[in-house]
Amino acid sequence: MRPSSPASARTCPLPASALGSSLDGCLTRCRRRGKRTGTTCWSSTINRADLAKVLGEAIYLLEASEIAAGRARAVDLPFKPDAWSGPLQIPGNLYILGTMNSADRSTAILDLAVRRRFAFVDIWPDLAVVEEQGRGLATEAFARLQDVFAQFAPPDALVLMPGHAYFLAETESGLRKRLQYELMPLIREYLVEGRLGPCESELHAYLDWLEGELTAGGRPRAADG
Repeated sequence: MRPSSPASARTCPLPASALGSSLDGCLTRCRRRGKRTGTTCWSSTINRADLAKVLGEAIYLLEASEIAAGRARAVDLPFKPDAWSGPLQIPGNLYILGTMNSADRSTAILDLAVRRRFAFVDIWPDLAVVEEQGRGLATEAFARLQDVFAQFAPPDALVLMPGHAYFLAETESGLRKRLQYELMPLIREYLVEGRLGPCESELHAYLDWLEGELTAGGRPRAADG
């Protein structure tokens, strides 16, 4: 786990399963740098782990309002982080960020005791991100699929809309491979499992259109970047 620049806002990226064991490193860095320098502990797919077990006593310490008011809770641990003396506290200059993939069925719903200690921000697939790369096929494929979900998918299935990463690639050939071998199998899996019943016919039509574009080459598209 290595902090990245800039020095005024260091970041410690780590998988969810390593969050507890690596939190001590972030805490030590915060203490060493002082209050004016922040440290961000970023965990990818944070709901893949049992955070109540991973964080242990740190769950008790994660009370944002008390930390911000300078009344951070403290706990005396039998085993302390390296170079750490005295009770364990969460400093005001430590920020814990975690990403969640709400469409991933292998991830568990966060424990309520954990959930109330975090603020949540929904980040939806963004057409503008796809448009920026200047590939016509990607833009049209994304827009068509987004329309299907917006018009026909039930509200609880909107989280299954594939993210814009499925439509991004460095080259046109790379994009076509991603659409064929990543996006299309995902949609077919949705159909087999019946997860998008109200829009099945529209998704079949979308797959037929996309397969035609990929097989026949479709209309002329933007040149490879």
